[in-house]
Amino acid sequence: MSAAPETVEGNELAFFFQTNEPIPAKPLLDFLYEVERIARSRRYLGSDAVVEIVEVITGTKLVRLSFGKKIAFAGAAFAGASAAAAVAQLGIDLAGRMQQPTGRLAESLARMCLDHGVAECVITTQEGRVQISRDEIQAVAMLRDRRNARETVRVVPTPRAKPALADEPLLARRIEEIREAVPRGASDGRIYTLVGQLLPPKAGSRDWHFRSQSGTVYIARGLRPERANLPPDNTVVIRAETWGRDRDFTVLNVVDVFEPEDP
Repeated sequence: MSAAPETVEGNELAFFFQTNEPIPAKPLLDFLYEVERIARSRRYLGSDAVVEIVEVITGTKLVRLSFGKKIAFAGAAFAGASAAAAVAQLGIDLAGRMQQPTGRLAESLARMCLDHGVAECVITTQEGRVQISRDEIQAVAMLRDRRNARETVRVVPTPRAKPALADEPLLARRIEEIREAVPRGASDGRIYTLVGQLLPPKAGSRDWHFRSQSGTVYIARGLRPERANLPPDNTVVIRAETWGRDRDFTVLNVVDVFEPEDP
């Protein structure tokens, strides 16, 4: 029976899934695809990073990944203290994403919890381990509620009504139909996808702003602290719900942020 390692090499991450059931290839590969996608984003290791599976142990499931570069720099491949620190930070950030209520990585893990009995996930970096229990994976409840809602729709007839605005694929088109009639502090229950730039707080304010491609400016709340080092001219994609109005701005509660290079 496999177990989570205590530590790994500086260019490695290991993922241990505690379960008494087999995990089929597709859900596991969906999870690893998201890890690779995030690792190769501009925020982390960049598009020339190579993510390689170096070990898979069954029983429970242990997957060890290594991270390298396609092109050597100054005669040395992707190695050294800075690279190890980058991979370790990637592991910490992945653990944070896995505990969010939304997001493709969190939802891929939630599917393994609901469908294949995963009770715990452990991420091992060079600096140690991060243990995440099923109860800490908020996307499990979100995914279960979504599935239950679909079952209810199939079984119980409902009157015809105007359909809610669907969450559009990232970068497919921007959505600017923010409902200004929503009372301040209330949500209309919809998730919107917008493309634009995040603007850091001005002097004397703690509020971030978001300027969409059409030029509309919103107050953006709910951002994680690590977004503070994102250059203001970088284009990003956000998923957010409306929280009414504050002064002359519509307030967005940001639930996810993507780099525009992300698929």
